[in-house]
Amino acid sequence: MSLSAAWLSKRLLLAAFTAYLVMSLAFGLVALTPDPGEGRVAWRVAQETGGNETAVREALEDYREARNRDEPVLERYANYLVDTTRLNWGASFSRGRPVTAVLGGALPATARYVALALLLATAGGLALGAYGALAHRTIPDRVVSVVVYGLFGLANFYLGYLLLIGFGVGAGAGPGAGPAGDPLGFLPAWLAGRAPTRQVLLPGVVLTTTLLAGQLRYARAEALEYVDQEFVKLLRSKGAGPLRIGRHVVRNAAIPLLSLFFSELFAVLAVEVIVVEQVFGVRGLGLVALRAVTGRDLPLIVGVAMSVGLLGVVATLLQDVVSRVLDPRVGD
Repeated sequence: MSLSAAWLSKRLLLAAFTAYLVMSLAFGLVALTPDPGEGRVAWRVAQETGGNETAVREALEDYREARNRDEPVLERYANYLVDTTRLNWGASFSRGRPVTAVLGGALPATARYVALALLLATAGGLALGAYGALAHRTIPDRVVSVVVYGLFGLANFYLGYLLLIGFGVGAGAGPGAGPAGDPLGFLPAWLAGRAPTRQVLLPGVVLTTTLLAGQLRYARAEALEYVDQEFVKLLRSKGAGPLRIGRHVVRNAAIPLLSLFFSELFAVLAVEVIVVEQVFGVRGLGLVALRAVTGRDLPLIVGVAMSVGLLGVVATLLQDVVSRVLDPRVGD
């Protein structure tokens, strides 16, 4: 059996170690750097009391005590690890709610359109990449490459606004606004104007244009290494069609494709979700992160950073498991 208990245990321990390393880095980001909130408190109290140093000092002490910054760093770190393990990530300063509750409401909104984009980009990228390798340097291959890379080069915020206008939503509409019809006739009547159009379909399409180009590039490059292999020549001699040949080529290239796609995926999503959610007003993780930064909401910033880091750890673990299933020699 390719997934032995010893191999899986090592991967789980490595994932747990990495997760706590991410938590520790997030703690250090806050605990070992100055808190900009102290400057605001000191300035406000100084203005209110005419520069009374005693009042300013007492206000700063109260501020630090309320945020547990008056305790020794090591003691705070130990308590932090315990609380984080128990999913007690503190409360958001700007929202007055637990950080886990804020993130719990934002993650599903992001996951819906990201899942759609991953499905479209993976299926389309593998299919078009394999086709491009089998039809290398032909006109259809070049047309597909030009179209896909053209969409990749189009700024997501610009493409997003074009789609909003095309679906009858004014550019710059605020978060939560819904499409007001479909004047260009792009959608069936039963779908036009519904919230999923703006919250899932359109963001998913915009994100797909970025992910699809990367997946197509990797799939085409990896498939080109196999199109002249003996097994491909054998399949062609037996009269196998393009679909069957493409399936065998993609299967042989699956391991490197999986690693390359996962590595690019997080690099893209870390930036693109903020742009996509700002344009479409999706109340997801990207919009939460943007508003946490602009509002200097440190607990929420740390919560977002930990969420992204932990998702990366889980995704890497899944990548290792899938790679091992596809090729038992991986990781030996």
